[in-house]
Amino acid sequence: MLKRKVEVDAFSIRWTRQVRNSMVCRYALEGRTEFRYRATSKRHLSGASFGFGILSEGDMRFDREILKNWLESQLASSIAKDRCIGQNFQIEENVSDERRLELEAHDPEHSDAEDIFKSYYLIYVQGEVRGHVPSTFEMSKNFPALQTVALLPARKLMRLECLDEHLLPEQDGIDFDELNLAVNGGKPDAKFELMERFHGFPGERPVFSGCKSDIRHLLRKNDWLPRIIDFFGLYHHYPYDPGKPNCFGLFEYTASEVIEQAGRKGIGHCYAL
Repeated sequence: MLKRKVEVDAFSIRWTRQVRNSMVCRYALEGRTEFRYRATSKRHLSGASFGFGILSEGDMRFDREILKNWLESQLASSIAKDRCIGQNFQIEENVSDERRLELEAHDPEHSDAEDIFKSYYLIYVQGEVRGHVPSTFEMSKNFPALQTVALLPARKLMRLECLDEHLLPEQDGIDFDELNLAVNGGKPDAKFELMERFHGFPGERPVFSGCKSDIRHLLRKNDWLPRIIDFFGLYHHYPYDPGKPNCFGLFEYTASEVIEQAGRKGIGHCYAL
């Protein structure tokens, strides 16, 4: 059984209407800057039980001075956005020495930590063209995280995406109200446009996902959105402007869709924890 946040090789996605007959929402998180719903360890807790107010320690430990100093400064920052980014690094688990050393050796002449991370991500993880195989799913680099136990093909997975960049008026974005109507049985144009935007995304970005059965109980809560963000550890989804609404979409697909797409690229293990 998969537990908590899982990275999957998935761009073959379909829409669902599981959240109060809608899969898109506009939500003001009231400037949330800390995270309440963290499990003590992603290795041992399933979605049915999770701790409050405890941030798990991961395996990401940098030796390269510039990276280590950057992470320490992020975690100690008075700026909520910086702390969110630092904590995203801190909770990384199952990080192999091979993958960590590859990151630490990347762009040795560069003196800006954020540029090093962005460059590494673009080249090795996301890639710039479709068909790229992310290092996330290379057994030689990421073997501690790759799941070798088969997931039942009929198992339903869900992932959360912030849709803000697709709705910006200055970039001829999609109208949120039209999108909300589209996923609730209205004119489907806005839904199709959003799907096209996702399908047109460059590279092959792994996505964070989880089993629907693990978050079903959270979807019944009035504050289901921040609970799911906390449960999956998606700290980068938190907004940093108090009162500013952000728009999110909830995607659902089956494990078989992920397996099929990954298989076409020769990926034998398409889930990483």
